[in-house]
Amino acid sequence: MRPIPEPKTFEEALKYIDEHLELGKISAGAAKGILYSLVEVLGSAVGDPQLPEHLKSSYEAILELAQEVQVKNEW
Repeated sequence: MRPIPEPKTFEEALKYIDEHLELGKISAGAAKGILYSLVEVLGSAVGDPQLPEHLKSSYEAILELAQEVQVKNEW
């Protein structure tokens, strides 16, 4: 199994999607699919009992941001 990317990678991806969605450079359907995948991966990471606590809190914060983007776009 491949290791999960660093929290910063997820944060950068989330910002990219949010910005491009607002600018109309990415379709809502594509953004929705990518965000769904991000939320699934982050949820799995947060639920991993072997994940160190400092990483868990970082992934939880990014998961909340991803969910906020979903809510903002009414998905």
